[in-house]
Amino acid sequence: MRQPTATPATQAAAPPARSAPPVVPALRSNGATITLQYIGLPAIVVRGQATGRSYAFSAAQPVQQVDAVDGAAMLRTRYFRAR
Repeated sequence: MRQPTATPATQAAAPPARSAPPVVPALRSNGATITLQYIGLPAIVVRGQATGRSYAFSAAQPVQQVDAVDGAAMLRTRYFRAR
């Protein structure tokens, strides 16, 4: 019977090929706004993903008008709700 052929230790297997990072479509604002309420306790400043705008929320000022595209991303967190 024939023995299986062993590969020498010096012939290491090639590392797996790296795939390119996924392409994420750019978020674009269309100018529409939505009203969000911050439901967290500490004051925060959030930078919008689409516009880069900074939105300041606090217990004293929990409701803000934000860009609709920025707001959609904020609503995916547990800290905001639409009003």
